[in-house]
Amino acid sequence: MGKITAMMPIAVLVILFQYPATAQVFTSLVNFAGSNGATPMYMTMIEANDGNLYGTTIAGGANSEGVLFQLTLSGQLKLVYSFCNRAHCSDGRQPYGGAIQGTDGNLYGTTAFGGYRFHPYGTVFKTTLSGHLTVLHMFCAGGPVRGHCTDGSLPLAAPVEGRNGLFYLTTNGGLPTDNPSDSTAVAISKGGSLTVLCADREGCLASQDLQETTSSLIQANDGSFYGTAGFGEQGNGTIFKIKSSKVSVFHNFCDQKNCADGQQPLGSLVIGKDGNFYGTTFGQASESWATKNGTVFSITPSGKLKTLYRFCQQTDCADGAAPAAGLVQGIDGNFYGTTTLGGTNNDGTIFKITPQGVLTVLHSFSGSDGSNPVGGLIEASNHVFYGSASTGGSGNQGTIFSLDMGFR
Repeated sequence: MGKITAMMPIAVLVILFQYPATAQVFTSLVNFAGSNGATPMYMTMIEANDGNLYGTTIAGGANSEGVLFQLTLSGQLKLVYSFCNRAHCSDGRQPYGGAIQGTDGNLYGTTAFGGYRFHPYGTVFKTTLSGHLTVLHMFCAGGPVRGHCTDGSLPLAAPVEGRNGLFYLTTNGGLPTDNPSDSTAVAISKGGSLTVLCADREGCLASQDLQETTSSLIQANDGSFYGTAGFGEQGNGTIFKIKSSKVSVFHNFCDQKNCADGQQPLGSLVIGKDGNFYGTTFGQASESWATKNGTVFSITPSGKLKTLYRFCQQTDCADGAAPAAGLVQGIDGNFYGTTTLGGTNNDGTIFKITPQGVLTVLHSFSGSDGSNPVGGLIEASNHVFYGSASTGGSGNQGTIFSLDMGFR
Protein backbone atom coordinates (compact mmCIF):
# COMPACT_ATOMS: atom_id res chain seq x y z
CA MET A 1 0.00 0.00 0.00
CA GLY A 2 2.88 2.36 0.77
CA LYS A 3 4.19 2.04 -2.80
CA ILE A 4 0.79 2.89 -4.27
CA THR A 5 0.47 6.00 -2.09
CA ALA A 6 3.92 7.21 -3.08
CA MET A 7 3.12 6.96 -6.80
CA MET A 8 -0.19 8.83 -6.73
CA PRO A 9 1.16 12.44 -6.83
CA ILE A 10 3.27 11.59 -9.91
CA ALA A 11 0.24 10.15 -11.70
CA VAL A 12 -1.79 13.28 -10.96
CA LEU A 13 0.93 15.53 -12.39
CA VAL A 14 0.99 13.51 -15.62
CA ILE A 15 -2.77 13.81 -16.03
CA LEU A 16 -2.68 17.57 -15.53
CA PHE A 17 0.05 17.95 -18.15
CA GLN A 18 -1.69 15.80 -20.73
CA TYR A 19 -5.14 17.34 -20.40
CA PRO A 20 -4.79 21.12 -20.03
CA ALA A 21 -8.11 21.69 -21.84
CA THR A 22 -9.96 21.36 -18.53
CA ALA A 23 -9.01 25.00 -17.91
CA GLN A 24 -10.58 26.39 -21.11
CA VAL A 25 -11.99 29.91 -20.77
CA PHE A 26 -13.83 31.85 -23.51
CA THR A 27 -13.70 35.66 -23.28
CA SER A 28 -15.45 38.24 -25.44
CA LEU A 29 -12.83 40.98 -25.82
CA VAL A 30 -14.16 43.57 -28.29
CA ASN A 31 -17.60 44.59 -29.54
CA PHE A 32 -17.30 46.37 -32.87
CA ALA A 33 -19.55 49.41 -33.01
CA GLY A 34 -18.74 51.18 -36.27
CA SER A 35 -16.38 53.85 -34.98
CA ASN A 36 -13.84 51.18 -33.98
CA GLY A 37 -14.53 49.02 -37.03
CA ALA A 38 -17.29 46.64 -38.11
CA THR A 39 -17.72 43.26 -39.77
CA PRO A 40 -14.43 41.34 -39.73
CA MET A 41 -14.55 38.86 -42.60
CA TYR A 42 -12.09 36.39 -44.16
CA MET A 43 -9.18 37.37 -41.98
CA THR A 44 -7.06 35.65 -39.40
CA MET A 45 -5.22 38.03 -37.10
CA ILE A 46 -1.43 37.93 -37.07
CA GLU A 47 0.95 38.56 -34.19
CA ALA A 48 3.58 41.11 -35.16
CA ASN A 49 7.09 41.44 -33.77
CA ASP A 50 5.88 44.12 -31.34
CA GLY A 51 3.83 41.48 -29.51
CA ASN A 52 0.44 42.82 -30.66
CA LEU A 53 -2.19 41.30 -32.94
CA TYR A 54 -3.30 42.99 -36.16
CA GLY A 55 -6.40 42.48 -38.29
CA THR A 56 -8.96 44.20 -40.51
CA THR A 57 -12.69 44.85 -40.79
CA ILE A 58 -14.52 45.60 -44.04
CA ALA A 59 -16.70 48.37 -42.57
CA GLY A 60 -16.60 51.00 -39.89
CA GLY A 61 -13.83 53.41 -39.02
CA ALA A 62 -13.66 57.12 -39.79
CA ASN A 63 -14.96 56.65 -43.34
CA SER A 64 -17.15 53.53 -42.89
CA GLU A 65 -14.99 51.61 -45.39
CA GLY A 66 -13.02 49.40 -43.05
CA VAL A 67 -10.04 49.58 -40.74
CA LEU A 68 -6.71 48.05 -39.85
CA PHE A 69 -6.60 47.53 -36.09
CA GLN A 70 -4.13 46.57 -33.37
CA LEU A 71 -5.13 44.35 -30.46
CA THR A 72 -3.04 43.74 -27.36
CA LEU A 73 -3.02 40.21 -25.98
CA SER A 74 -5.05 41.53 -23.03
CA GLY A 75 -7.77 42.71 -25.43
CA GLN A 76 -7.20 46.46 -25.86
CA LEU A 77 -8.09 47.61 -29.39
CA LYS A 78 -6.53 50.55 -31.24
CA LEU A 79 -7.24 51.77 -34.78
CA VAL A 80 -4.13 51.89 -36.93
CA TYR A 81 -5.70 53.06 -40.20
CA SER A 82 -9.17 53.93 -41.53
CA PHE A 83 -9.48 53.17 -45.25
CA CYS A 84 -10.90 55.52 -47.90
CA ASN A 85 -8.90 58.26 -46.21
CA ARG A 86 -7.79 59.71 -49.54
CA ALA A 87 -9.65 61.22 -52.48
CA HIS A 88 -11.76 58.71 -54.41
CA CYS A 89 -10.64 55.98 -51.95
CA SER A 90 -7.33 55.75 -53.79
CA ASP A 91 -5.90 54.10 -50.67
CA GLY A 92 -8.46 51.29 -51.00
CA ARG A 93 -11.60 50.29 -49.16
CA GLN A 94 -13.04 47.13 -47.61
CA PRO A 95 -10.03 45.01 -46.64
CA TYR A 96 -11.43 41.47 -46.35
CA GLY A 97 -8.35 39.38 -45.74
CA GLY A 98 -6.37 40.91 -42.90
CA ALA A 99 -2.65 41.53 -43.25
CA ILE A 100 0.68 39.78 -42.83
CA GLN A 101 3.99 41.09 -41.55
CA GLY A 102 6.83 41.05 -44.03
CA THR A 103 10.43 40.32 -43.23
CA ASP A 104 11.00 44.09 -43.38
CA GLY A 105 8.63 44.60 -40.43
CA ASN A 106 5.86 46.27 -42.43
CA LEU A 107 2.32 44.95 -42.78
CA TYR A 108 1.04 43.93 -46.21
CA GLY A 109 -2.57 43.41 -47.23
CA THR A 110 -5.25 43.94 -49.88
CA THR A 111 -8.49 45.85 -50.27
CA ALA A 112 -11.32 44.46 -52.37
CA PHE A 113 -12.33 47.85 -53.76
CA GLY A 114 -10.96 51.35 -54.15
CA GLY A 115 -7.74 52.28 -55.84
CA TYR A 116 -7.85 53.80 -59.30
CA ARG A 117 -10.61 56.40 -59.56
CA PHE A 118 -12.27 55.09 -62.71
CA HIS A 119 -11.75 51.36 -62.15
CA PRO A 120 -11.82 50.88 -58.35
CA TYR A 121 -11.21 47.14 -58.27
CA GLY A 122 -8.89 46.85 -55.30
CA THR A 123 -5.36 47.44 -54.08
CA VAL A 124 -2.29 45.90 -52.50
CA PHE A 125 -1.00 48.03 -49.65
CA LYS A 126 1.97 48.29 -47.29
CA THR A 127 1.82 50.02 -43.94
CA THR A 128 4.05 50.55 -40.97
CA LEU A 129 2.85 49.37 -37.57
CA SER A 130 2.07 53.00 -36.77
CA GLY A 131 -0.23 53.35 -39.80
CA HIS A 132 1.82 55.07 -42.52
CA LEU A 133 0.22 53.45 -45.60
CA THR A 134 1.61 53.10 -49.11
CA VAL A 135 -0.40 51.72 -52.03
CA LEU A 136 1.79 49.26 -53.93
CA HIS A 137 -0.65 48.39 -56.71
CA MET A 138 -4.08 49.44 -57.98
CA PHE A 139 -5.79 46.65 -59.87
CA CYS A 140 -7.19 47.38 -63.33
CA ALA A 141 -5.67 50.87 -63.28
CA GLY A 142 -5.06 50.62 -66.99
CA GLY A 143 -8.71 49.80 -67.60
CA PRO A 144 -10.31 46.60 -68.88
CA VAL A 145 -8.92 45.10 -72.08
CA ARG A 146 -11.70 43.53 -74.13
CA GLY A 147 -13.81 43.50 -70.97
CA HIS A 148 -11.14 42.05 -68.68
CA CYS A 149 -8.75 43.43 -66.08
CA THR A 150 -5.45 41.97 -67.24
CA ASP A 151 -3.93 42.04 -63.74
CA GLY A 152 -7.07 40.83 -61.97
CA SER A 153 -9.57 42.47 -59.64
CA LEU A 154 -11.30 42.06 -56.28
CA PRO A 155 -8.56 40.56 -54.06
CA LEU A 156 -10.09 39.09 -50.90
CA ALA A 157 -7.06 37.53 -49.22
CA ALA A 158 -3.83 38.85 -47.78
CA PRO A 159 -0.62 38.12 -49.68
CA VAL A 160 2.01 35.68 -48.45
CA GLU A 161 5.74 36.42 -48.62
CA GLY A 162 7.73 33.80 -50.45
CA ARG A 163 11.24 32.77 -49.61
CA ASN A 164 12.42 34.84 -52.57
CA GLY A 165 11.07 38.03 -50.97
CA LEU A 166 8.15 38.44 -53.38
CA PHE A 167 4.53 38.46 -52.21
CA TYR A 168 2.05 36.06 -53.78
CA LEU A 169 -1.73 36.40 -53.88
CA THR A 170 -4.83 35.68 -55.91
CA THR A 171 -7.70 37.84 -57.14
CA ASN A 172 -11.31 36.94 -57.81
CA GLY A 173 -12.65 38.92 -60.73
CA GLY A 174 -15.69 40.96 -59.90
CA LEU A 175 -16.16 43.46 -62.69
CA PRO A 176 -19.67 44.90 -62.97
CA THR A 177 -20.46 41.93 -65.22
CA ASP A 178 -19.24 39.59 -62.45
CA ASN A 179 -16.94 37.96 -64.96
CA PRO A 180 -15.00 35.26 -63.08
CA SER A 181 -12.33 35.16 -65.76
CA ASP A 182 -10.61 38.12 -64.11
CA SER A 183 -9.31 35.76 -61.43
CA THR A 184 -5.51 35.76 -61.37
CA ALA A 185 -2.48 34.57 -59.45
CA VAL A 186 0.11 37.33 -59.13
CA ALA A 187 3.47 38.09 -57.53
CA ILE A 188 4.41 41.57 -56.34
CA SER A 189 7.66 42.99 -55.04
CA LYS A 190 8.06 45.18 -51.95
CA GLY A 191 8.43 48.09 -54.35
CA GLY A 192 5.16 47.36 -56.13
CA SER A 193 6.30 45.65 -59.33
CA LEU A 194 3.55 43.12 -60.21
CA THR A 195 3.80 39.99 -62.37
CA VAL A 196 0.75 38.00 -63.48
CA LEU A 197 1.49 34.29 -63.03
CA CYS A 198 -1.80 32.98 -64.30
CA ALA A 199 -5.12 34.34 -65.54
CA ASP A 200 -8.07 32.05 -66.17
CA ARG A 201 -8.91 33.63 -69.50
CA GLU A 202 -5.48 32.57 -70.78
CA GLY A 203 -6.38 28.92 -70.33
CA CYS A 204 -3.62 28.14 -67.84
CA LEU A 205 -6.30 26.59 -65.62
CA ALA A 206 -9.36 24.65 -66.69
CA SER A 207 -12.88 25.79 -65.91
CA GLN A 208 -11.97 28.90 -63.93
CA ASP A 209 -10.29 26.99 -61.10
CA LEU A 210 -9.15 30.19 -59.37
CA GLN A 211 -12.69 31.49 -58.92
CA GLU A 212 -13.62 32.56 -55.37
CA THR A 213 -10.27 32.58 -53.62
CA THR A 214 -10.99 34.03 -50.19
CA SER A 215 -7.93 32.64 -48.43
CA SER A 216 -4.19 33.26 -48.48
CA LEU A 217 -1.69 30.96 -50.15
CA ILE A 218 0.83 28.90 -48.19
CA GLN A 219 4.33 27.93 -49.25
CA ALA A 220 5.20 24.27 -48.78
CA ASN A 221 8.56 22.68 -48.06
CA ASP A 222 9.14 22.08 -51.78
CA GLY A 223 8.85 25.81 -52.46
CA SER A 224 5.48 25.52 -54.20
CA PHE A 225 2.46 27.59 -53.16
CA TYR A 226 -0.90 25.98 -52.45
CA GLY A 227 -4.31 27.58 -52.22
CA THR A 228 -8.02 26.84 -52.32
CA ALA A 229 -10.76 28.10 -54.63
CA GLY A 230 -14.41 27.83 -53.67
CA PHE A 231 -15.50 27.18 -57.24
CA GLY A 232 -13.84 25.54 -60.19
CA GLU A 233 -14.58 22.34 -62.01
CA GLN A 234 -18.40 22.13 -62.04
CA GLY A 235 -18.51 24.71 -59.26
CA ASN A 236 -17.27 22.38 -56.54
CA GLY A 237 -13.90 23.93 -55.73
CA THR A 238 -10.25 23.05 -56.06
CA ILE A 239 -6.90 22.99 -54.34
CA PHE A 240 -4.37 24.50 -56.74
CA LYS A 241 -0.59 24.57 -56.81
CA ILE A 242 1.77 27.27 -58.06
CA LYS A 243 5.25 26.06 -58.96
CA SER A 244 7.83 27.98 -60.97
CA SER A 245 5.17 30.51 -62.01
CA LYS A 246 2.94 27.73 -63.36
CA VAL A 247 -0.46 26.95 -61.85
CA SER A 248 -2.00 23.48 -61.79
CA VAL A 249 -4.93 21.78 -60.09
CA PHE A 250 -3.84 19.69 -57.10
CA HIS A 251 -7.30 18.36 -56.20
CA ASN A 252 -10.75 18.78 -57.72
CA PHE A 253 -13.45 18.53 -55.04
CA CYS A 254 -16.50 16.36 -55.58
CA ASP A 255 -14.02 13.97 -57.16
CA GLN A 256 -15.29 11.08 -55.06
CA LYS A 257 -18.64 9.31 -55.22
CA ASN A 258 -21.48 11.50 -53.92
CA CYS A 259 -18.92 14.27 -53.27
CA ALA A 260 -17.66 12.41 -50.21
CA ASP A 261 -14.47 14.54 -50.33
CA GLY A 262 -16.48 17.73 -49.75
CA GLN A 263 -17.22 20.86 -51.76
CA GLN A 264 -16.41 24.58 -51.79
CA PRO A 265 -13.17 25.05 -49.82
CA LEU A 266 -12.90 28.66 -48.65
CA GLY A 267 -10.23 28.64 -45.95
CA SER A 268 -6.45 28.48 -46.16
CA LEU A 269 -4.58 25.21 -45.90
CA VAL A 270 -2.21 24.53 -43.03
CA ILE A 271 0.74 22.14 -43.03
CA GLY A 272 0.56 19.80 -40.06
CA LYS A 273 3.49 18.52 -38.05
CA ASP A 274 3.18 15.27 -40.00
CA GLY A 275 3.84 17.08 -43.29
CA ASN A 276 0.28 16.71 -44.63
CA PHE A 277 -2.05 19.56 -45.56
CA TYR A 278 -5.20 20.12 -43.49
CA GLY A 279 -8.23 22.21 -44.38
CA THR A 280 -12.01 22.57 -44.48
CA THR A 281 -14.80 22.71 -47.03
CA PHE A 282 -17.80 24.99 -46.60
CA GLY A 283 -20.04 22.56 -48.40
CA GLN A 284 -23.03 24.74 -49.24
CA ALA A 285 -22.67 24.30 -52.99
CA SER A 286 -23.47 20.64 -52.59
CA GLU A 287 -26.38 18.89 -54.20
CA SER A 288 -25.66 15.99 -51.91
CA TRP A 289 -27.24 16.32 -48.47
CA ALA A 290 -24.44 14.20 -47.03
CA THR A 291 -21.79 16.90 -47.56
CA LYS A 292 -23.67 20.20 -47.71
CA ASN A 293 -22.65 21.17 -44.18
CA GLY A 294 -18.91 21.02 -44.71
CA THR A 295 -15.94 18.82 -43.87
CA VAL A 296 -12.46 18.72 -42.37
CA PHE A 297 -9.89 16.97 -44.56
CA SER A 298 -6.23 16.08 -44.80
CA ILE A 299 -4.32 15.65 -48.04
CA THR A 300 -0.83 14.27 -48.52
CA PRO A 301 1.86 16.04 -50.58
CA SER A 302 1.21 13.39 -53.25
CA GLY A 303 -2.47 14.40 -53.43
CA LYS A 304 -4.25 11.64 -51.50
CA LEU A 305 -7.23 13.22 -49.70
CA LYS A 306 -8.92 11.85 -46.58
CA THR A 307 -12.12 13.25 -45.08
CA LEU A 308 -11.62 13.45 -41.32
CA TYR A 309 -15.03 14.78 -40.29
CA ARG A 310 -18.41 15.71 -41.79
CA PHE A 311 -20.27 18.41 -39.91
CA CYS A 312 -23.89 18.34 -38.80
CA GLN A 313 -23.70 14.76 -37.56
CA GLN A 314 -25.44 15.75 -34.33
CA THR A 315 -29.05 16.82 -33.86
CA ASP A 316 -29.69 20.37 -35.16
CA CYS A 317 -26.01 20.54 -36.21
CA ALA A 318 -24.89 20.97 -32.60
CA ASP A 319 -21.39 20.00 -33.78
CA GLY A 320 -21.29 22.96 -36.17
CA ALA A 321 -21.82 23.51 -39.88
CA ALA A 322 -20.28 25.38 -42.81
CA PRO A 323 -16.67 26.17 -41.81
CA ALA A 324 -15.49 29.13 -43.91
CA ALA A 325 -12.00 29.41 -42.39
CA GLY A 326 -9.03 27.10 -42.28
CA LEU A 327 -7.42 25.46 -39.27
CA VAL A 328 -4.54 26.17 -36.92
CA GLN A 329 -2.55 23.42 -35.23
CA GLY A 330 -2.19 24.05 -31.53
CA ILE A 331 0.79 23.39 -29.33
CA ASP A 332 -0.99 20.20 -28.21
CA GLY A 333 -0.96 18.79 -31.77
CA ASN A 334 -4.71 19.15 -32.30
CA PHE A 335 -6.31 21.44 -34.88
CA TYR A 336 -8.63 24.32 -33.99
CA GLY A 337 -11.16 26.15 -36.12
CA THR A 338 -14.56 27.79 -36.40
CA THR A 339 -17.84 27.06 -38.15
CA THR A 340 -20.10 29.78 -39.49
CA LEU A 341 -23.32 28.01 -38.56
CA GLY A 342 -24.50 25.26 -36.24
CA GLY A 343 -23.86 24.88 -32.55
CA THR A 344 -26.42 25.26 -29.80
CA ASN A 345 -27.83 28.51 -31.23
CA ASN A 346 -26.97 28.08 -34.93
CA ASP A 347 -24.62 31.07 -34.57
CA GLY A 348 -21.46 29.05 -35.18
CA THR A 349 -18.89 27.24 -33.08
CA ILE A 350 -15.25 26.94 -32.09
CA PHE A 351 -14.04 23.35 -32.37
CA LYS A 352 -11.04 21.13 -31.77
CA ILE A 353 -10.27 18.14 -33.94
CA THR A 354 -7.52 15.56 -33.59
CA PRO A 355 -5.40 14.58 -36.62
CA GLN A 356 -7.41 11.34 -36.58
CA GLY A 357 -10.75 13.15 -36.86
CA VAL A 358 -12.21 13.20 -33.34
CA LEU A 359 -14.08 16.52 -33.00
CA THR A 360 -15.01 18.42 -29.84
CA VAL A 361 -17.12 21.59 -29.75
CA LEU A 362 -15.39 24.06 -27.43
CA HIS A 363 -17.83 26.96 -27.69
CA SER A 364 -21.22 27.68 -29.28
CA PHE A 365 -21.81 31.34 -30.10
CA SER A 366 -25.01 32.89 -28.84
CA GLY A 367 -25.20 36.24 -30.63
CA SER A 368 -24.31 38.43 -27.68
CA ASP A 369 -20.74 37.08 -27.75
CA GLY A 370 -20.63 37.07 -31.55
CA SER A 371 -22.12 35.03 -34.35
CA ASN A 372 -21.18 33.66 -37.77
CA PRO A 373 -17.38 33.58 -37.54
CA VAL A 374 -15.88 33.35 -41.02
CA GLY A 375 -12.26 34.06 -40.04
CA GLY A 376 -9.68 31.70 -38.61
CA LEU A 377 -7.97 31.40 -35.24
CA ILE A 378 -4.44 32.28 -34.23
CA GLU A 379 -2.57 30.79 -31.28
CA ALA A 380 -0.59 33.74 -29.96
CA SER A 381 2.73 33.61 -28.11
CA ASN A 382 0.86 33.34 -24.81
CA HIS A 383 -0.72 30.11 -26.17
CA VAL A 384 -4.20 31.64 -26.12
CA PHE A 385 -6.36 31.44 -29.26
CA TYR A 386 -7.81 34.64 -30.73
CA GLY A 387 -10.47 35.05 -33.40
CA SER A 388 -13.35 37.17 -34.67
CA ALA A 389 -17.04 36.83 -35.43
CA SER A 390 -18.48 38.69 -38.41
CA THR A 391 -21.75 39.66 -36.71
CA GLY A 392 -23.26 39.64 -33.24
CA GLY A 393 -22.07 41.44 -30.16
CA SER A 394 -23.71 44.42 -28.51
CA GLY A 395 -24.07 46.31 -31.79
CA ASN A 396 -24.41 43.27 -34.09
CA GLN A 397 -21.32 44.44 -35.97
CA GLY A 398 -18.99 41.65 -34.92
CA THR A 399 -16.68 40.76 -32.06
CA ILE A 400 -13.16 39.67 -31.18
CA PHE A 401 -12.79 36.83 -28.70
CA SER A 402 -10.16 34.70 -27.02
CA LEU A 403 -10.16 31.06 -25.97
CA ASP A 404 -7.69 30.01 -23.30
CA MET A 405 -7.19 26.23 -23.31
CA GLY A 406 -4.83 26.32 -20.36
CA PHE A 407 -1.67 25.71 -22.41
CA ARG A 408 1.36 27.00 -20.55
